[in-house]
Amino acid sequence: MPFFSKYLGLASIIGDVSGLMYGFYINKNWTYSKQKRDGEKYFFKYILLYVTTILINYILLKTFLWFLVKNNVFNQNISENITENIAKILATIITTVLNFVGTNYVIFSHSDDDKE
Repeated sequence: MPFFSKYLGLASIIGDVSGLMYGFYINKNWTYSKQKRDGEKYFFKYILLYVTTILINYILLKTFLWFLVKNNVFNQNISENITENIAKILATIITTVLNFVGTNYVIFSHSDDDKE
């Protein structure tokens, strides 16, 4: 879409918010469907987790990009886009693991079920 190519930041925000809302809906109503109580409590924890991991992703992306460029990890024949993509992939792998651990063991932890 030509509109979003001009406004990459806006497209990124819309994608992040849409992913957050859809992810919460799927996790709450399918993956962790037995935990139906206190939906608001889960939602706010979920938002906090995702905002935190988005910030971590950004910091990791900048750190990996700095490291790859500063240390000339790849030779000069590799384009800047490939280096950026490698940094994005590394940051995304780490934050995906953090999101899984946070969602499974913090937000929708089974220890909450024992308190009923």
